Amino acid sequence: MKFKLKNTKLADEYKRPVLFFHTTPVEKIERFYPLSHFGTKRSAKMRGMHYVYQALGIPEPFILPDELPQNILTQFSKLKNAPKLFTYPVYLYAKSILEMPDLTKHSLEQFHNWFVKQYVPKSKFLTGAERLEGDVVGGAKTTYKKALAEFIFVDPFKQTKENLEKELSADSLYSVTAEESSPSEFPAFLTSAKENLDKIPFDLAEKVAFQRMIHFFEGEGYDAFSYKNEHEDINQTTYIVFRPEQIFQQNLSEKEHTVPALNSALLDQIEKQFFEKKKILSPQERITQSIYFKKQKTR
Repeated sequence: MKFKLKNTKLADEYKRPVLFFHTTPVEKIERFYPLSHFGTKRSAKMRGMHYVYQALGIPEPFILPDELPQNILTQFSKLKNAPKLFTYPVYLYAKSILEMPDLTKHSLEQFHNWFVKQYVPKSKFLTGAERLEGDVVGGAKTTYKKALAEFIFVDPFKQTKENLEKELSADSLYSVTAEESSPSEFPAFLTSAKENLDKIPFDLAEKVAFQRMIHFFEGEGYDAFSYKNEHEDINQTTYIVFRPEQIFQQNLSEKEHTVPALNSALLDQIEKQFFEKKKILSPQERITQSIYFKKQKTR
């Protein structure tokens, strides 16, 4: 898969790519994380305020001010080992963008809740077994939606460490190394997997869940999210691209990025085995059969 910047949808009326900005305490970024956020220069500046509040251990307001209060700035200036902030101007490759709400933190739990409550999968191709189980098409869709949410967001936390590392290594999205992190508050949707989290690092399973989410939305035909900012630079659009290769730093002359080859056969197998137990088609099988079905109808 190749991303050519000249083909991006995020361009001006003269087809020139538009600059977006990302602020972080990390200097000399060579590779951004998947699902990184990019917005206006003002929103990037306001994003820097988040790190100031975080360093001071002060709860930040839901809507950030245009400028930090003087007392906050004074406290921050006296702080030992205060983080330095860096803003990166970048161009983004995106061709098919899904609009979503501003989830504030965009944590795994927030993505899960949005997916379960609001997102409607595109796939409408139902098997006979699904029609029978739901008795009506609506019931079959509900069965599929529940299975999807479980596969993407819950099942990774029920796997062994070995299985998680194997799945991560099948793509280049995330590193296999776990950071041994754990959530400050245990996500409510993971109750059924809580016991297994004593055996595996939370961060490792979280990476697999995000990777599965990205694969699913790529299968739906998307390569980025967008949302109207309700926290920084209100009502301006912020973009979340799926893959690091979609990000082109302004100071680099390279105009094409190539995604390293991934082991799609392994990923498809993992997906298929899960959905076979549910006796329904996997997302990948739905795509394949839907395309086949359309071709048959047009003959």
